[in-house]
Amino acid sequence: MSGRALFPWEPYDPTSYSLVYLSFGAGVQSSTLLALSALGLHEIPKVDVAIFADTQDEPVWVYEHLWQMAAWVESMGICVEVVSAGKLSECDPKHLRIPAFTDFDGKSGKTRRQCTSEYKIKPINTRVRQLLGLAKGEQHKGRTALSIQGISYDEMQRMKDPKDKFIDIEYPLVRMGWTRHKCLDWWLSNMTIPAPRKSACVYCPFRSNEEWRDIRDNDPQGWEFAIWYDSKIRDSSASGLNNPAYLHRSLMPLADVDIEVTDADQERFGFLNECEGMCGL
Repeated sequence: MSGRALFPWEPYDPTSYSLVYLSFGAGVQSSTLLALSALGLHEIPKVDVAIFADTQDEPVWVYEHLWQMAAWVESMGICVEVVSAGKLSECDPKHLRIPAFTDFDGKSGKTRRQCTSEYKIKPINTRVRQLLGLAKGEQHKGRTALSIQGISYDEMQRMKDPKDKFIDIEYPLVRMGWTRHKCLDWWLSNMTIPAPRKSACVYCPFRSNEEWRDIRDNDPQGWEFAIWYDSKIRDSSASGLNNPAYLHRSLMPLADVDIEVTDADQERFGFLNECEGMCGL
């Protein structure tokens, strides 16, 4: 049976799949998985291809790391492919895709998140269908793929079954009991390529103040773009919302927020309890 996430204790045979691929986010966990796969370590199958879904709005360090990894694994017979559903920030503002903050009856809430499914999962799955030789809408007829994904043991609540019946998902880091911190420790001890960093669009609302400072201090162009995008989505007539939308949970313009203030609970504002899919990995 296909179309499911494999249990961490469940044995599986990667050779039974027509395609084994890595959903590559170019962050800490997926980069570690790609390295382990290329080196043949910890019984992680060697992937046929690593696929990066580009929203075209990632921080500069994500793209730098992406091309470093692509060059490194190419020498070991693994291709990194880049797919895209277009530039996320240019989508129709009347149909806001990101989970921005807004006022719901006097309380701060988030808009519906569609960016992960439409700009990450869907373009990768479309490419997987092509690699399997499946036409649009065609049943898999035994041609199935194994998706290796970089959700770590400390984020195992993000594991889920795929929607597509021709894909199974394996979470090796959960199987191994590796946390994000363990992945980073391994990288620093074994790799000469600079350590990867968290991957997410420069305007992703799932950020603590510390992470916003990181964008401001290390990707000035990305920071200016985030401020511009924050202003763009705040026009309720354009966004289709009853109230203005904001990137910061304070419901204040990002340019006016005092991001020097330390969050009382930074983890609560990050990816761990919020975002699904490949963002941050």
